Amino acid sequence: MSPALPIVEQVMDALSRGALVLTSNQRAARTLRLHFEGTMREEGRSGWQAPQILTWDGWVADQWRKMLIEGVTDCILLNRAQERRVWMRAIEATADSGSLLSTRAMGEMASDTTRLLSQWNAHEAFTTFQTGVSGPDVALFGRWLKTFERICDEQRWVSGSLAASRLASTVRGGGFSVPVVEILLVGFDRVLPSQGVVIEAMEERGASVDHAEQPKQAESLSLATCADDREELLACASWVKDLLACEGSGTIAVVVPDLDETREEIDRVFRERIAPWSYEMGSESAPPFEFSLGDALSKTTMVRDALLLLRWLHGPIELEQVSQIVRSPFLGNEADVSERARFDAQVLRRRKRLSLELELREAAKMLIFVKGDATPHTSLQSLSTALMQAQKLAQPRLKKAMGWSDWSDLVREVLETAGWPGPRSADSREFQLRKRWDDLLDELAGMDALGERVTYEEMLSTLRSMAEETLFAPQSRGARIQIMGPMEAAGSHFQGVWFLHADDMRWPRKSSTSPLLPWTLQKEAGMPGAAPAMDFAFARSVTERLASSAAEVVFSYAVTRAAGTMRPSPAVMALGGLNAWGRAVVDTVDTAVEVMEEVEDSTPLPALTGERLRGGAQIFELQAACSFRAFAEARLFSAQPDEVDPGMSAPERGNATHEALEKFWRRTKTQAELERLSTEIDPVSGRTKRDVVLDTCIAEALEVSDSSWERAYISIQHQRLHELLSRWLEIERKRPVPFEVRYTEHEVEETMIGDLHLRLRVDRVDEIAGENGPEFVLIDYKTGRCSPSEWLGDRPDKPQLPLYAIAGELGNVGGIGFASLRPAEKDLWLRGMTRTPDVFPPLRKRSADLDFDQQIQEWQETLLELADSFAAGDAAVGPKKYPKTCEHCGQRLLCRLDPARLMELSDEEDSEDDEA
Repeated sequence: MSPALPIVEQVMDALSRGALVLTSNQRAARTLRLHFEGTMREEGRSGWQAPQILTWDGWVADQWRKMLIEGVTDCILLNRAQERRVWMRAIEATADSGSLLSTRAMGEMASDTTRLLSQWNAHEAFTTFQTGVSGPDVALFGRWLKTFERICDEQRWVSGSLAASRLASTVRGGGFSVPVVEILLVGFDRVLPSQGVVIEAMEERGASVDHAEQPKQAESLSLATCADDREELLACASWVKDLLACEGSGTIAVVVPDLDETREEIDRVFRERIAPWSYEMGSESAPPFEFSLGDALSKTTMVRDALLLLRWLHGPIELEQVSQIVRSPFLGNEADVSERARFDAQVLRRRKRLSLELELREAAKMLIFVKGDATPHTSLQSLSTALMQAQKLAQPRLKKAMGWSDWSDLVREVLETAGWPGPRSADSREFQLRKRWDDLLDELAGMDALGERVTYEEMLSTLRSMAEETLFAPQSRGARIQIMGPMEAAGSHFQGVWFLHADDMRWPRKSSTSPLLPWTLQKEAGMPGAAPAMDFAFARSVTERLASSAAEVVFSYAVTRAAGTMRPSPAVMALGGLNAWGRAVVDTVDTAVEVMEEVEDSTPLPALTGERLRGGAQIFELQAACSFRAFAEARLFSAQPDEVDPGMSAPERGNATHEALEKFWRRTKTQAELERLSTEIDPVSGRTKRDVVLDTCIAEALEVSDSSWERAYISIQHQRLHELLSRWLEIERKRPVPFEVRYTEHEVEETMIGDLHLRLRVDRVDEIAGENGPEFVLIDYKTGRCSPSEWLGDRPDKPQLPLYAIAGELGNVGGIGFASLRPAEKDLWLRGMTRTPDVFPPLRKRSADLDFDQQIQEWQETLLELADSFAAGDAAVGPKKYPKTCEHCGQRLLCRLDPARLMELSDEEDSEDDEA
């Protein structure tokens, strides 16, 4: 027997005889059509008849359309979305289906089960099994199926899964003639029973049906055993890169059985190893690889933003989703995208919130007027206007029930009004995306064939499901490296093939049985998951096909994974002539060595303008921690976007504590009054007057909401805060030195430290009787961890209170103290430094045992040095203690941190300390 010709040659020969070529997948059909067109051009032809190369499903659908045109049938073939809607109708019409949680989910399952029955020609067998013993799920599905079939018969509809069997019956009965003499099947690892009956019918009518023969097994067939997943992927990338550099222009295939789960990691490693230039900003060169398998249309940014906006029209969405829309380049005017990003970081994420959801109308107003601003943000006006106009257009119809085509038209109008997909010129990918979206809306409008009116929620849910099921892959660039799944590789021949993840857990892929069909039926029919021997035989067939689809084929697997120790797939080990692949894997990225020219940057920073700086005491804290961070945040105004969490954030809870205490002391004033309120009983409530006053102050400090959930949340926060502050006020009652609260949230509008103009604010100023007259004691409330030792040293961690003491313009400052307001008993305390004894408990550690006045002098020198350093533009990267200082720094993108050098310096310092 002579060896098989390459598949493309077999196809070209068949086409020259006028044969019909049917492929198992879109990729094979597209590749063969491109090869045919290339051959025609090479022969110098200016025009030619389109080749008869179709996918199986596409050909069956074409034959059904011809049957409709010729009047052979009057039944409409349902597409996938239409069929699921009919299934939902059937389930809802079944009397005992009311307890189901999700009609849509069960409709999808029922539709998939029917497709399984049709593919394996098991409809009649299922009816037989129903009459015997079966479980309640099977019996329920049987009732759904009868209702579904009744509805289809009444409306003259046919399930798409039944098209092949109906076509076979019509052809076999002579009612419809398919003018085909020869059919060549390409890439069919197995012929499903539903396909088999069509083939038999065609052969009975005189057609010749043959399979394209697979060429012989690869000349070089290897198994690469790798330590882990990373080493396996690096080995693959290295092999692909070497093959890419060899002579030849053939396609290199990387076959991945679990491509959905590993796509991002493969893309990242291949860019690093094969196309590092693709990471460069402004690079327009596409990498030499592409993924054949498309991604869900709903995952593309353009369509995701459209679906999100459509959902927002009907109700609030989460703040993270609002952020996506605000920053989307596909909505509004592209020119204000940077301003929108600034709004997202500085306004939206800092908005005081209890709920994580936001209405469109509220967000649109925020885009124009930010609380506290007197003038509108004109740069964001276009986006706000577009959103409001889109909602105004949609609002009158959102509560109506309309036909599918009406909803389709409204979706187009709303998105156009919102400026989607943006005013800029679309690139090729975006153009294809827009066309695919338009096709999807046309498919949505086609649901009118069902003759129903639906709500906006039903329409949007259906549209979202359709977008999730619709795969989008940009038109192939013809990249030499194609990354695909095992089924996509069917019907193609390559220069080389690398099969990743060929271990016994990931290949063959595990199939599951249907819970709505009897297991015995599934086993007898040979359905996936029910007959392990048949599943393995199919996997062997696919593996053998891949092993003969290139001159060089490598299968690989990782020995160690999180799931345990792996073994090579039995389907791979069953291949003959398998050799060990023994190349070394080097975990490095190839980079060209460039001679760098060193240029000393001596350009001075512009001098401070003399205007008051934003940040106040925070500037000194940042400068002490790391001068570069102070420069980035206080002069460049670089800030990390806030995390969006539900409820009150830690800073918001701290602010509520501050505000409640401020209001309490404005009413109470003195320790003596505190004592009186703590002992007297309120005649109305029967509680102490202190509790009544404290409740009032907490209620004023916490935001009131109309939402029942938010009211419940606020109530819990109120209780928490009342319990904490009640315990705290007991500590205040027991302070040994009497005090009067002179100021709360005391502000100094402008003061100077060196060349820095600042505004300062201290939480509280107490007045006590000192040895030489009245003295002020400054108190700073802290709801986070703190210690008075953080005031000490030449780089103090918390320099705020020392700064207030020397620059607060209060006169005779006699002490400073931290009030730690944390729930644990050991974390509820008042400690500090004072001139007058016994105001606070004594500190365990003082700077060289200085008295308070000497400490004030030291702080003046320390803070002046920090001010001068900041004013001079010192922006050196020098965290006080690496890595702790850097743990919560938001400037890592700008920072020129060298961790290795910092660790080296840290080791040197530790060594010096040990020697000392």
